[in-house]
Amino acid sequence: MLRTLLLLTFCMVLQTIAYAQEVKIGTFLIPQYVQNEKSGEFIKLALIIAKKHNLQLDIEVLPAKRIQKYVDLYDPTQN
Repeated sequence: MLRTLLLLTFCMVLQTIAYAQEVKIGTFLIPQYVQNEKSGEFIKLALIIAKKHNLQLDIEVLPAKRIQKYVDLYDPTQN
């Protein structure tokens, strides 16, 4: 379930960056996937894709409640 949710979120991010050169991603701590702005499986994948497409990536890790204020799509089961 978590992997599917992460993949869906990442696909939505990729769709929105089709026209951008700098991409800002906001996320919250997810064990193994997001440990901080520089490490975690999701972070590594995002950096690889950004590098492949010559994009500048700005990753910000915030508490889950604060992230919900800044994004339109989030998983409401994480309340």
